[in-house]
Amino acid sequence: AAPPPLRRAWQSSTLLVGASEQREASAPPASLGRVHARLAELLLAGGTPTQTEGEGDVFSAAYHLVCAAAAGEPRALRDLRSMLRGLTGDEVLPGVQLAQLCTEEEQSAAAAACAALGPLLASAGDAAALLDFAEAERAKGELAGAEEWLRGAVEAVRAGGAFGDAVLHSCLKRLSEVQLERGEAAEAAATLAAAAEAARDAGAFKLGMKWDMEATAMEE
Repeated sequence: AAPPPLRRAWQSSTLLVGASEQREASAPPASLGRVHARLAELLLAGGTPTQTEGEGDVFSAAYHLVCAAAAGEPRALRDLRSMLRGLTGDEVLPGVQLAQLCTEEEQSAAAAACAALGPLLASAGDAAALLDFAEAERAKGELAGAEEWLRGAVEAVRAGGAFGDAVLHSCLKRLSEVQLERGEAAEAAATLAAAAEAARDAGAFKLGMKWDMEATAMEE
């Protein structure tokens, strides 16, 4: 059976917001996040020496999930993001979700925690967070910043980020568009050609052919 839903989501927001603000100045070691994430997994499964075997402690597990997220552990960050969006955890605490946030205080705190997750996820190389920052910069007309974020997203996906290789062509296509908007036609054409190759690798053969033709047209 699925663990019971968590309550008092606002208790996590202070730690997350503080971690987001202090991330660059005093980033905790990655090993700390991994330790907290492992403790969360063990507590959920009832696998610590102080537990009856198989009887999970979801609330203690949730505490360590938040600690792992504050330390920048990517799996914990993604699980917490899902839970704050009303979904269940998937990687560290599978099946766990927050209880419905009924009061304005709960909803406000959850929104603050979600906003704080963005920089932490981006610094952990999460492709979705990097794309969000890129789109925000692009909407403001800050194309140089958008290009930098998009390059980060491409690197994250190539490194086996949250989305996997199937999204590489989409990231490259967005990067090509921003480069073209910046007047970098040659760079945009090369990036679009790479996007076409990635699309074919993902099985999107027609899309790859279309982008190949567009890249050729840019070079002329």
